[in-house]
Amino acid sequence: MKVVTAFLCCSVLGLSAAAQALSFPEWQVRSTKEIRLVPRYSDSYSVEALRDEDVQFRKAATKGRTPKHASDSLVELGFAALRAGDQVKAFHIMNQAYVVMPTNSETRRGFGGVFMSMLRPLEAHEWYEEGLQLDSMNAKLFRDQAEAYLRDRYEAIQDERPRTGEQHLDAAWRAAIHAYELDPEDNQTTYVMFVTHLLKMNCDKAWEYLDKCVAQRGRSIEDEYTRMLAEACKR
Repeated sequence: MKVVTAFLCCSVLGLSAAAQALSFPEWQVRSTKEIRLVPRYSDSYSVEALRDEDVQFRKAATKGRTPKHASDSLVELGFAALRAGDQVKAFHIMNQAYVVMPTNSETRRGFGGVFMSMLRPLEAHEWYEEGLQLDSMNAKLFRDQAEAYLRDRYEAIQDERPRTGEQHLDAAWRAAIHAYELDPEDNQTTYVMFVTHLLKMNCDKAWEYLDKCVAQRGRSIEDEYTRMLAEACKR
Protein backbone atom coordinates (compact mmCIF):
# COMPACT_ATOMS: atom_id res chain seq x y z
CA MET A 1 0.00 0.00 0.00
CA LYS A 2 2.86 2.42 0.73
CA VAL A 3 4.12 2.20 -2.84
CA VAL A 4 0.71 2.86 -4.34
CA THR A 5 -0.24 5.60 -1.90
CA ALA A 6 3.06 7.41 -2.32
CA PHE A 7 2.81 7.27 -6.07
CA LEU A 8 -0.76 8.55 -5.99
CA CYS A 9 0.36 11.60 -4.06
CA CYS A 10 2.68 12.69 -6.81
CA SER A 11 1.00 11.05 -9.82
CA VAL A 12 -0.93 12.66 -12.62
CA LEU A 13 -4.15 12.86 -10.60
CA GLY A 14 -3.62 16.53 -9.87
CA LEU A 15 -6.72 16.71 -7.68
CA SER A 16 -7.46 19.49 -5.24
CA ALA A 17 -7.71 18.78 -1.53
CA ALA A 18 -11.46 19.44 -1.56
CA ALA A 19 -13.72 16.52 -2.43
CA GLN A 20 -15.26 16.82 -5.88
CA ALA A 21 -18.79 15.47 -5.88
CA LEU A 22 -20.14 14.62 -9.29
CA SER A 23 -23.77 13.99 -10.24
CA PHE A 24 -24.65 11.83 -13.23
CA PRO A 25 -25.69 14.78 -15.43
CA GLU A 26 -22.45 16.55 -14.52
CA TRP A 27 -20.49 13.41 -15.34
CA GLN A 28 -22.17 13.17 -18.75
CA VAL A 29 -20.91 16.66 -19.60
CA ARG A 30 -17.45 16.52 -18.00
CA SER A 31 -16.58 13.06 -19.31
CA THR A 32 -16.74 14.38 -22.86
CA LYS A 33 -13.84 16.70 -22.01
CA GLU A 34 -11.96 14.88 -19.24
CA ILE A 35 -10.76 11.49 -20.42
CA ARG A 36 -9.92 10.25 -16.93
CA LEU A 37 -13.63 10.36 -16.09
CA VAL A 38 -14.32 7.80 -18.82
CA PRO A 39 -14.24 4.22 -17.47
CA ARG A 40 -11.46 2.19 -19.12
CA TYR A 41 -10.21 5.21 -21.05
CA SER A 42 -6.87 3.45 -21.47
CA ASP A 43 -8.46 1.03 -23.96
CA SER A 44 -8.27 3.77 -26.58
CA TYR A 45 -5.58 6.36 -25.96
CA SER A 46 -5.95 9.60 -27.87
CA VAL A 47 -2.85 11.22 -26.38
CA GLU A 48 0.47 9.38 -26.51
CA ALA A 49 1.82 11.23 -23.48
CA LEU A 50 -1.09 9.90 -21.42
CA ARG A 51 -0.18 6.35 -22.41
CA ASP A 52 3.41 6.91 -21.34
CA GLU A 53 2.28 8.26 -17.98
CA ASP A 54 0.14 5.19 -17.39
CA VAL A 55 3.01 2.89 -18.32
CA GLN A 56 5.15 4.58 -15.69
CA PHE A 57 2.33 4.38 -13.17
CA ARG A 58 1.89 0.64 -13.79
CA LYS A 59 5.60 0.05 -13.24
CA ALA A 60 5.62 1.99 -9.97
CA ALA A 61 2.39 0.46 -8.66
CA THR A 62 3.52 -3.12 -9.30
CA LYS A 63 7.02 -2.74 -7.91
CA GLY A 64 7.37 -5.49 -5.33
CA ARG A 65 3.79 -6.71 -5.69
CA THR A 66 1.56 -8.55 -8.13
CA PRO A 67 -0.69 -6.60 -10.53
CA LYS A 68 -3.74 -8.10 -8.76
CA HIS A 69 -2.60 -6.90 -5.35
CA ALA A 70 -1.76 -3.45 -6.66
CA SER A 71 -5.03 -3.15 -8.58
CA ASP A 72 -7.11 -4.34 -5.61
CA SER A 73 -5.39 -1.80 -3.36
CA LEU A 74 -6.25 0.98 -5.79
CA VAL A 75 -9.88 -0.14 -5.96
CA GLU A 76 -10.06 0.13 -2.19
CA LEU A 77 -8.61 3.64 -2.39
CA GLY A 78 -11.26 4.43 -4.97
CA PHE A 79 -14.01 3.28 -2.63
CA ALA A 80 -12.48 5.36 0.14
CA ALA A 81 -12.78 8.37 -2.17
CA LEU A 82 -16.44 7.51 -2.74
CA ARG A 83 -17.08 7.33 0.98
CA ALA A 84 -15.56 10.81 1.19
CA GLY A 85 -17.99 12.01 -1.48
CA ASP A 86 -15.37 12.48 -4.20
CA GLN A 87 -16.61 10.83 -7.39
CA VAL A 88 -14.02 12.61 -9.52
CA LYS A 89 -11.09 11.19 -7.55
CA ALA A 90 -12.83 7.79 -7.43
CA PHE A 91 -13.13 7.67 -11.21
CA HIS A 92 -9.46 8.56 -11.61
CA ILE A 93 -8.29 5.91 -9.15
CA MET A 94 -10.59 3.18 -10.52
CA ASN A 95 -9.12 3.91 -13.94
CA GLN A 96 -5.64 3.58 -12.50
CA ALA A 97 -6.63 0.22 -11.03
CA TYR A 98 -7.75 -0.80 -14.51
CA VAL A 99 -4.47 0.41 -16.03
CA VAL A 100 -2.57 -1.79 -13.59
CA MET A 101 -4.66 -4.90 -14.34
CA PRO A 102 -7.34 -4.66 -17.06
CA THR A 103 -8.63 -8.19 -16.34
CA ASN A 104 -9.28 -7.57 -12.65
CA SER A 105 -13.01 -8.00 -11.96
CA GLU A 106 -12.69 -5.68 -8.96
CA THR A 107 -12.18 -2.74 -11.31
CA ARG A 108 -15.67 -3.37 -12.71
CA ARG A 109 -17.03 -3.38 -9.18
CA GLY A 110 -15.26 -0.08 -8.72
CA PHE A 111 -16.80 1.52 -11.80
CA GLY A 112 -20.19 0.15 -10.79
CA GLY A 113 -19.74 1.62 -7.34
CA VAL A 114 -19.10 5.08 -8.74
CA PHE A 115 -22.31 4.94 -10.76
CA MET A 116 -24.24 3.62 -7.76
CA SER A 117 -23.00 6.63 -5.78
CA MET A 118 -24.68 8.73 -8.49
CA LEU A 119 -27.88 6.68 -8.01
CA ARG A 120 -27.50 5.10 -11.44
CA PRO A 121 -28.08 1.34 -10.96
CA LEU A 122 -28.64 0.88 -14.71
CA GLU A 123 -25.03 1.71 -15.52
CA ALA A 124 -23.82 -0.07 -12.39
CA HIS A 125 -25.48 -3.32 -13.47
CA GLU A 126 -23.57 -3.26 -16.75
CA TRP A 127 -20.26 -3.11 -14.89
CA TYR A 128 -21.26 -5.76 -12.37
CA GLU A 129 -22.29 -8.13 -15.14
CA GLU A 130 -19.01 -7.55 -16.96
CA GLY A 131 -17.11 -8.20 -13.76
CA LEU A 132 -18.97 -11.45 -13.14
CA GLN A 133 -18.16 -12.55 -16.67
CA LEU A 134 -14.50 -12.21 -15.68
CA ASP A 135 -14.88 -13.83 -12.25
CA SER A 136 -18.08 -15.64 -11.30
CA MET A 137 -16.64 -16.29 -7.82
CA ASN A 138 -16.37 -12.63 -6.83
CA ALA A 139 -18.64 -12.46 -3.79
CA LYS A 140 -18.47 -8.68 -3.49
CA LEU A 141 -19.68 -8.28 -7.06
CA PHE A 142 -22.77 -10.37 -6.30
CA ARG A 143 -23.31 -8.39 -3.09
CA ASP A 144 -23.05 -5.01 -4.80
CA GLN A 145 -25.28 -6.25 -7.60
CA ALA A 146 -27.88 -7.21 -4.99
CA GLU A 147 -27.72 -3.70 -3.54
CA ALA A 148 -28.23 -2.24 -7.02
CA TYR A 149 -31.34 -4.39 -7.47
CA LEU A 150 -32.64 -3.14 -4.11
CA ARG A 151 -32.22 0.38 -5.45
CA ASP A 152 -34.14 -0.67 -8.56
CA ARG A 153 -36.90 -1.99 -6.32
CA TYR A 154 -37.07 1.26 -4.38
CA GLU A 155 -37.43 3.29 -7.56
CA ALA A 156 -40.11 0.93 -8.90
CA ILE A 157 -42.11 1.22 -5.67
CA GLN A 158 -41.80 5.01 -5.78
CA ASP A 159 -43.13 4.92 -9.35
CA GLU A 160 -46.05 2.70 -8.23
CA ARG A 161 -44.84 -0.32 -10.18
CA PRO A 162 -45.17 -3.02 -7.51
CA ARG A 163 -44.85 -5.99 -9.88
CA THR A 164 -41.58 -4.64 -11.26
CA GLY A 165 -40.49 -3.96 -7.70
CA GLU A 166 -41.05 -7.60 -6.79
CA GLN A 167 -39.02 -8.71 -9.78
CA HIS A 168 -36.12 -6.53 -8.67
CA LEU A 169 -36.45 -7.86 -5.12
CA ASP A 170 -36.27 -11.44 -6.41
CA ALA A 171 -33.14 -10.54 -8.39
CA ALA A 172 -31.60 -8.92 -5.30
CA TRP A 173 -32.40 -12.01 -3.24
CA ARG A 174 -30.78 -14.35 -5.76
CA ALA A 175 -27.65 -12.21 -6.04
CA ALA A 176 -27.40 -11.95 -2.24
CA ILE A 177 -27.63 -15.73 -1.90
CA HIS A 178 -24.76 -16.16 -4.36
CA ALA A 179 -22.69 -13.64 -2.39
CA TYR A 180 -23.45 -15.32 0.93
CA GLU A 181 -22.60 -18.78 -0.37
CA LEU A 182 -19.21 -17.47 -1.45
CA ASP A 183 -18.48 -15.40 1.66
CA PRO A 184 -20.82 -15.87 4.65
CA GLU A 185 -18.55 -13.87 6.94
CA ASP A 186 -18.83 -10.58 5.05
CA ASN A 187 -20.97 -8.36 7.25
CA GLN A 188 -22.39 -6.27 4.43
CA THR A 189 -23.50 -9.44 2.64
CA THR A 190 -25.19 -10.68 5.81
CA TYR A 191 -26.93 -7.32 6.07
CA VAL A 192 -28.21 -7.57 2.48
CA MET A 193 -29.45 -11.09 3.22
CA PHE A 194 -31.36 -9.68 6.19
CA VAL A 195 -32.93 -6.88 4.15
CA THR A 196 -33.96 -9.08 1.22
CA HIS A 197 -35.52 -11.72 3.47
CA LEU A 198 -37.29 -9.03 5.47
CA LEU A 199 -38.75 -7.42 2.36
CA LYS A 200 -39.88 -10.86 1.16
CA MET A 201 -41.42 -11.44 4.62
CA ASN A 202 -39.37 -14.57 5.23
CA CYS A 203 -39.58 -13.93 8.96
CA ASP A 204 -37.46 -16.75 10.38
CA LYS A 205 -34.65 -16.06 7.92
CA ALA A 206 -34.86 -12.32 8.48
CA TRP A 207 -34.37 -12.80 12.22
CA GLU A 208 -31.57 -15.30 11.57
CA TYR A 209 -29.59 -12.89 9.41
CA LEU A 210 -30.29 -9.93 11.67
CA ASP A 211 -28.88 -11.86 14.62
CA LYS A 212 -25.81 -12.86 12.63
CA CYS A 213 -25.33 -9.32 11.34
CA VAL A 214 -25.30 -8.05 14.93
CA ALA A 215 -23.00 -10.88 16.06
CA GLN A 216 -20.51 -9.97 13.33
CA ARG A 217 -20.23 -6.52 14.95
CA GLY A 218 -20.44 -4.78 11.59
CA ARG A 219 -22.70 -2.03 10.35
CA SER A 220 -25.64 -0.77 12.38
CA ILE A 221 -29.18 -1.66 11.33
CA GLU A 222 -31.55 1.12 10.31
CA ASP A 223 -34.38 1.75 12.76
CA GLU A 224 -36.99 1.45 10.01
CA TYR A 225 -35.91 -2.13 9.30
CA THR A 226 -35.83 -3.21 12.93
CA ARG A 227 -39.29 -1.71 13.47
CA MET A 228 -40.62 -3.43 10.36
CA LEU A 229 -39.22 -6.75 11.52
CA ALA A 230 -40.56 -6.39 15.05
CA GLU A 231 -44.05 -5.45 13.80
CA ALA A 232 -44.37 -7.95 10.95
CA CYS A 233 -42.40 -10.88 12.35
CA LYS A 234 -43.15 -11.45 16.01
CA ARG A 235 -40.73 -13.76 17.78
